[in-house]
Amino acid sequence: MTVPYALVAVGSMTPVKLAAARELGRYAPFTFSSARVPSGIAPQPFGYEETMRGAVNRAKAALSAVRGGAFGLGLEGGIRDDGDRSWAFACCAIVSPDGRLGRGTTGELELPPSVRSLVIDGLELGHAIDRAFQRSNTKETVGAIGVLTDGRIDRVRFYAQAVHLAYVPFLHPEIYP
Repeated sequence: MTVPYALVAVGSMTPVKLAAARELGRYAPFTFSSARVPSGIAPQPFGYEETMRGAVNRAKAALSAVRGGAFGLGLEGGIRDDGDRSWAFACCAIVSPDGRLGRGTTGELELPPSVRSLVIDGLELGHAIDRAFQRSNTKETVGAIGVLTDGRIDRVRFYAQAVHLAYVPFLHPEIYP
């Protein structure tokens, strides 16, 4: 018997985000399509609520933009700041055409003070890492997580954690109303 493939519409053209979304395909018969969609939030979101709102907005917009999608998936990286320190994290939202919604987050990475000050001054995290570590295009490759962990965790692995956690309500619909 052939299992039909379900289409996942990913709300980003960023290769790292698409690669993280494709991690779902390791366990289920999914195909993936990406769409450039707006997050509806600031380029560098602060706090859980704004970051998750961006992920949900991307998931819903992707589902609308890609015909035949079984799921829309949005990923958004954010910063949490307590006034003394900042942490980087990411949120994922997965939405189905019937409105079911799953949400997941990554762990958090404390930012060094030099990077924190650049982000607080208005730079996106990827650009702040590039400046602080004399790198280029970090945002599209290993990300801050890859730079700060010396490659032990790259951005794909970091984001994949949130993707799998956001999919849990679809794995167990009987216990997630």
